[in-house]
Formats: sequence, structure tokens, C-alpha cells
Amino acid sequence: MAAHKEIRLTVRSLQEDEETSRSFTAAWYPKEKNGYIRYQEEESDMGNTTTTVKVGREEIKVIRHGDLQSEQTFILHRWIPGFYRTQQGIIHLETYTHRLAVHLVDGIGKICWDYELRVQGSSAGRFSLTLDTEPALLH
Repeated sequence: MAAHKEIRLTVRSLQEDEETSRSFTAAWYPKEKNGYIRYQEEESDMGNTTTTVKVGREEIKVIRHGDLQSEQTFILHRWIPGFYRTQQGIIHLETYTHRLAVHLVDGIGKICWDYELRVQGSSAGRFSLTLDTEPALLH
């Protein structure tokens, strides 16, 4: 990818009453109509995995490469297929997005979306994600 700038990314996920929050050093890659946030997953269960979030005005796509591979797309009021690849095979996912809001200026700001998740055709619950980005602190 082209030139980028370093940002600080906080990912907050809410499922029912369980909230998780993780922070990463990430890179923002601006493109004509989209932008991309790329960061390295640092959790032991994710192994060596790079996550790329493609940010558009009306679509968010989360792509993971490495030890874990998955793809999920979020478009308001639509069921969109995705997948999660394991050593045992591919798990089929579907997401239905209820809310999607992108408020970024040059990669800094907030992205929020709420969605329902189906795994292999069965409901896996409703989720709310918030990605907060801010300038990286200079050392």
C-alpha cells in the first residue's frame, strides 16, 4: 500500500452485557474513496494475524490474514456473507448491519456499527463495534 501515517486505534466490542476494549498501534492508508486501517493482532489466540479494516462511506470490510483468516462485510440493512477459515475448514458467516456511522477526517475519528451475526446459518447474537482513532503519540 502507499504512504501511511501511524495512528492509535482503540477497538471496543459489546455483545449483550460483555464489553471488551483493546488498543493497537495501527497505520492509516488513505485512498480516493476509501481508507484502510491496518494493525497486528496481539492476542495469543489470534496467533500472527494482520487485520485490515476497509473504511468506506457506506461499507466497512474487516479482513484478517495470517494464522487466522476471515472476512466480514458490513453494509446497512443487508445480509452479507463472510467466512472464518480454520484448520478444520471454512465456517460460513453472515452479517446484517443495523447501524453504520463513519466520522473520520484524515484517518482520525470514530467508526461505529451494530450488527447481527449468523454462523453456519444459526444466530450468534448481536454486536456493537466502535473503532476510535487518534494521532499516534510521538516518542
